[in-house]
Amino acid sequence: MERIEKYREIILRVLDEYMEVPPTYGDMIDEIIVDRETDRYLWMTRGYQKHKRIHACIVRIDIINGKLWIQHDNTEGIAPELERYRVM
Repeated sequence: MERIEKYREIILRVLDEYMEVPPTYGDMIDEIIVDRETDRYLWMTRGYQKHKRIHACIVRIDIINGKLWIQHDNTEGIAPELERYRVM
């Protein structure tokens, strides 16, 4: 259980770091959605870009059977960021 708590902390820390950088285009809002009961973590973006509605998943991470599963990653690579905190 202690390892899962550590994973939860690491995921939220990394996602919070990404939230510090504002979206660079369009009228977009980023948000983190957390389901602690099922250990699902989403980074979603929504808004408008050139009059087109955008609603997209940037990152989805699950904790399944005590392991981190990066289900979707639309960044330049979130895995190294997660790994950076795991070894500290």
